[in-house]
Amino acid sequence: MPLVTVIIPNYNHAAYLKQRIDSVVDQTYRDFEVIILDDCSTDNSAEIIEQYRGHEKVKRIIYNEVNTGSPFIQWKKGIALAETEYIWIAESDDIADLDFLENIAPLLDENKRCAFAFCDSTTDYDGFINQKQKPTAENKLYIGKEFIHQHNINAQFVNASCVVFRKDKINQQVISDFVDFRSSGDWLFWTSLALKGNVVRHQQILNFYRRHETSVSDIAYKTGKYLPEAFRLMQYFKTNLNVYPSIPQIKKWASAWARNTLQNTAETQSLVKAAFSLSKTFLLYYIYYLAKYKFSKSKLY
Repeated sequence: MPLVTVIIPNYNHAAYLKQRIDSVVDQTYRDFEVIILDDCSTDNSAEIIEQYRGHEKVKRIIYNEVNTGSPFIQWKKGIALAETEYIWIAESDDIADLDFLENIAPLLDENKRCAFAFCDSTTDYDGFINQKQKPTAENKLYIGKEFIHQHNINAQFVNASCVVFRKDKINQQVISDFVDFRSSGDWLFWTSLALKGNVVRHQQILNFYRRHETSVSDIAYKTGKYLPEAFRLMQYFKTNLNVYPSIPQIKKWASAWARNTLQNTAETQSLVKAAFSLSKTFLLYYIYYLAKYKFSKSKLY
C-alpha cells in the first residue's frame, strides 16, 4: 500500500486544474495515490478530471451531485477515504514543486512524534505575487504548542497545500466540528493537529498558493462573516491552551466587527456577548471602534 494519499478537492477551478493535477501525479516521490473530489462544479472541471481516469496514480474520482457549500466537508470525505499513513490535501488551484513530497514526506519518517510537516509558500493574488515567505536557514522542529504560540494564535500560518500530516493524529471531534466552518476550518484543523504532536518546517519554498477575490475565505473576510469563526477559535485557544490572541489581533477583530454589516443581527449580538465573556479587552476595543465609526458616520449628515 502507498504511504501517502493525495486528496485533490475541486470546485470550479477548471482554469488551474490540469496544472494542479500534473504537479501531483508527476511528483519525483512515487509512494502515493490520488483521490480527486469534485463538489458539483459548474465549469468544465469534469472534462479535465476525466483525462486522468485510469492514470496509475489516480485511485478514485468522485463527483458530488449537489454542492456541499463547504470545502471542509470535502476534506472530511477525503480523509475518511484515505487508507494510508500520511495525507496531503492538494487544493485544486495551487501548484507544488515536483519534489514537494520527496522533501516533506521523509520529515515525518524521521520524526515519529511529528503530527505534520510543511514547507513555505509563494502567494499569488489574482495574478500578482504579493507575498513570498523567506526560506529558513534550515529545517526547524517545533514542539506542537510552541508552534501554535509562535505562529498560529493570531492567524492561520500554513496553507493546506503545503502540509503532509499523519492520519492517526487527527482529532475526531475537530473533524466533526470543522465542517461547520466556511473560511477558518483549516486554522482549527492545523491547530488541533499541532496539539497532538510536533511540527516540522522545511527550509525551502515548494508550494505556490493562489488567492482570489471570489474565494470563500476572501469573501468571508471582506464581509465580516469570518468573525463568528474567529471567536469559536478564540474559545478553542482558551480551552486548550489558556491563551488569547494578541492585542493587535483583538483590535483588528474588534474594528472589523464594529464595521461589519451584520452587527445588528441576533446571531452577531449573541456572538459578541460570547466574545465579551472571553475577553474584556475585546469588549473595550469594540466599544471604542463602534463609537468611532458611529461618530464618523454622523459627521456625514
